[in-house]
Amino acid sequence: MREHLARWPKGTLLVMEASFGWPWLSDEVEAAGHEPRLSNCYKVEHMRKARALPKTNKRDADLVSMLPQEPKPWWVVWRAPPEVRDLREWMRHRVGLVGMQSEVKNRVHALFHRHGIFYEEATDLFGGEGRRFLFALADKGRHENGTLAEGALEALRSDMRMLTMLRAELATITWRLRGRLKRDPLVRRLMTIPGIGLILAHVIASEMGDIGRFKNHRKLAAYVCLAPQCDDTGEPDPTRAPPQRRGPT
Repeated sequence: MREHLARWPKGTLLVMEASFGWPWLSDEVEAAGHEPRLSNCYKVEHMRKARALPKTNKRDADLVSMLPQEPKPWWVVWRAPPEVRDLREWMRHRVGLVGMQSEVKNRVHALFHRHGIFYEEATDLFGGEGRRFLFALADKGRHENGTLAEGALEALRSDMRMLTMLRAELATITWRLRGRLKRDPLVRRLMTIPGIGLILAHVIASEMGDIGRFKNHRKLAAYVCLAPQCDDTGEPDPTRAPPQRRGPT
């Protein structure tokens, strides 16, 4: 691919859909001295449907190649720089770990239900007291209503090992994110908003990227799906603007 890109004239404009796997490819295009642009894949899809064209890879490629000739860049999608993409990797990896942790916790709860194990000493089974109860149960296999069978006991022990590992990984990521505070003024500023802590501030910063790319606060609200929308099949009122045009207050 690098040999192929090297044969093109420097500064060639290359448009690609913002679909899976675009980052490394766009970086290669840029490193070869060309100008990568991202297109909105959903808008290209509507463009094809408006022409009543069947979907094929070649057809989509032909439509994408026509985009630079459009009078306005309605199709352009912001190309996140490497540092923003790297932060997104951190945050999306954390989301995956939290999902895995929730799945393991649900398996433990299900095991308790199947074997009639009750824990009422604390509200959080996976808090401090709850974890001591879980590790004691995993060690001895005995509870107030009997003893866990070998298969159930091994399943519980395995789940507890996974929870310990996941908690350690999540703690490591949190520690790394705290270390970024000194060099990330946007995250520090976001954390001054009530209800936004360390993790959420990094999530917002990573997904939003450069706030300067939004024309106004309405565009930002629409990007994060917080702008009000109108779903009305009645006749429009010419004296009243639809809700989505007023924007957040």
